[in-house]
Amino acid sequence: MERCAADGLLFVAADENDAPLGFLAAEARNGALYIGEIDVWRRWQGRGIGRALILAAIAETRRRGLRTATLTTDRFAPFNRPFYESLGFREVSGALLPPDLAAVLQSEIERGLDPARRVGMLLRLERSSR
Repeated sequence: MERCAADGLLFVAADENDAPLGFLAAEARNGALYIGEIDVWRRWQGRGIGRALILAAIAETRRRGLRTATLTTDRFAPFNRPFYESLGFREVSGALLPPDLAAVLQSEIERGLDPARRVGMLLRLERSSR
């Protein structure tokens, strides 16, 4: 988290009293923004906070001139994959899986996560017309 914050890639949603409601932690890796964690406190879910955090991360991805945003998630969690797909992320596997994302998936499996449940997702960003 400290590294993400130092790199300007820790996004925090807060209420009017500056109490945190959720966060997104990311890192820039080889031309992509990797979203390592996103969490919205349960009682605040379903109010667009997660979407706003992802959109802020995508805006920062574009600002930095990065071409893709990536993440991993649970294939069978009822909300996760459809949520990311609604934002333009697509599942990638095999030859389309970027090496850095493949390494993240492998690390998750080595830490004991079920490989049948893990999925890599990628959002390709169009180049700016600047």
